[in-house]
Amino acid sequence: MIALPGGDFVMRIRHERRECGCRGHEWGWFYKDVIEHEERVTLAPFSIRATCVTNREYLEFVEATAYRPADEQAFLAHLPADDELPVTYVSLDDARAFAEWRGERLPTEAEWQWAAEKAEPGALIGMSGSFWELTESEHDDGHTRYVMLRGGTFLPERTSEWLVERGPRPSDWHAKYILLADGIDRSATISFRTVRC
Repeated sequence: MIALPGGDFVMRIRHERRECGCRGHEWGWFYKDVIEHEERVTLAPFSIRATCVTNREYLEFVEATAYRPADEQAFLAHLPADDELPVTYVSLDDARAFAEWRGERLPTEAEWQWAAEKAEPGALIGMSGSFWELTESEHDDGHTRYVMLRGGTFLPERTSEWLVERGPRPSDWHAKYILLADGIDRSATISFRTVRC
């Protein structure tokens, strides 16, 4: 875990305009412009994992707790895989269950960005371009439930105008991930890390 001081900061956020909008901000039939907005945030001190949770760590949790999700579709579908790679094919609920077992939680997107920008260079591994990462920033706009993702993916740059941004993303970039059902939400390109307060 990497310890970080708390503080006040203006969280600058950027993303491509999408028809599904963004947490209370404009939406619509775009075309490919980038929206920028800012939020003033005050954070308490916290510690964040240097890496995403690995396959080995997640399997230790499953074995220790006999964890089984209510919807098992695609749960850990990538296994067997390298023990030290970030775990994928986990839903938001699966990630939260692991974090709770460890006495931790997922970072908010403000904590994630603060860590990415304030930690010593090289202290946090894979925060830009390894995997999209789940955050604790879950929202409901009355029509859809969604969570904000941070990071980016190892996939090559976009090959379709309709796909979410691919490749590494800067620390101030986020993506709105609409939550449908755990089995559908699990992905080969989404992992997570945890924080401790």
